[in-house]
Amino acid sequence: MRPFVTAATGATGTFVGSFPSAAALQAAQPPGNPGEHYLVERDVYGFDAKTGGWKRIGPLGGPTGATGPTGADGTMPAITVGPTGNWLVDGADTAKPAQGADGAPGVVGAIAGPFPSQAELQAARPSGPAGVYYLVGSDLYGYDPITEAWFNIGPIYFRLLYPGIFTGNSLI
Repeated sequence: MRPFVTAATGATGTFVGSFPSAAALQAAQPPGNPGEHYLVERDVYGFDAKTGGWKRIGPLGGPTGATGPTGADGTMPAITVGPTGNWLVDGADTAKPAQGADGAPGVVGAIAGPFPSQAELQAARPSGPAGVYYLVGSDLYGYDPITEAWFNIGPIYFRLLYPGIFTGNSLI
């Protein structure tokens, strides 16, 4: 048996044991004895002779303690990439590569031509093969055979690559 003090009321007593839930306490000890106390999770339960049942007295614990002293400032480790390509933390090799493996090669494709709008692209080409793309303004569109829809890949800028063929970001 162990003595205790409840946080809220300051009640004292002695523990007989503990249970994971109030239902488990009631099932194991239906007729308790006055003065018996059990811990159920963080709460103290005592037997109430007047009602013949178990009553929650309150949470176990005492008053909040004083604030402790402030700890020392932490230091930021030096993180670098070593000569083997692994991450180094404060000079120690982590054996973790700083760069992942190369990805799969991209899909090669061709720009088949321009359309003034997405609606006109969809009307003229209800579907498309993989690797064939169309320009709508300065946006590149590709066909997704899974969703069976054209999707906007994003803007594409040709003026730096082919200054005499394209004006602005669109075909002439």
